[in-house]
Amino acid sequence: MIFRQNDELNLAIESKFQARNEKQFALQKTIVSHLAIPNLIGFWPMSSADTANNGDCFDTSGAGRTLSNINTVEFGYDGIIPISSFSTTPSQTRLMRVDEAGTSITGTETYVVSGQRGITLGGWFRFDNDLPASFETLLGKWLASGNQRSFLLFKTTTGSIRFNISSDGSSGGVTLVEATSSVGAGQWCKIDVRYKPSTELKIFIDGVSTINTTSIPASVFDSSAELSIGGISTGNSLDGISSMCYLSASTLDDALIQNLYHSGKPLYQG
Repeated sequence: MIFRQNDELNLAIESKFQARNEKQFALQKTIVSHLAIPNLIGFWPMSSADTANNGDCFDTSGAGRTLSNINTVEFGYDGIIPISSFSTTPSQTRLMRVDEAGTSITGTETYVVSGQRGITLGGWFRFDNDLPASFETLLGKWLASGNQRSFLLFKTTTGSIRFNISSDGSSGGVTLVEATSSVGAGQWCKIDVRYKPSTELKIFIDGVSTINTTSIPASVFDSSAELSIGGISTGNSLDGISSMCYLSASTLDDALIQNLYHSGKPLYQG
């Protein structure tokens, strides 16, 4: 028996189904995937800004953690991707929220199921420089002054991505994981990091992971630093754009993190 493709039938029905790699479908899927993250502290897709308050960035998780717009972070789009655009000039450009109990994650939160306590955070990022002059902040709660360090995801001057945590707020209490390869300019990349207390620090770039299991502390320091995206209060702003940033008080397993990447891949890298 010979089967032949019916082109007329295909044309008639193709609009009724969403292809897995269609950008519109990927946009819906990646938003839903992020909103379904357990113990979601905040989700900032960069699609919604408060026009009455200097373009403050709304949190769409439902937690209400709006980020203040400092030194004019700009919002826009790349194709159908919602973005926030950062610049190193003026200095200290960032989105931030002052310290509060809800963002002070230590990895010991009793409202999280035992064995799943920790930190997972990340987003989609596109850099304007291969090798920045100073480190560029992606997302964190970090202030060196007064030893108020908690956690920080950033791009180094060598082009690699690093995730730091501090057990006591000091530089001496810092434990880190650093990706083995650098991230260049001009291309979207998905960056996620995970802290499992006493177990591991793990970083994922486009689904490829690097892990550190040596001397991992049992908790992260509860600092008074602000929560910020794209910069910290002392500078080190991102020169580039971000999208779909999130913070969770759960240690998402590998499958969930991979799902965050693959759900958005057709949109950002298709």
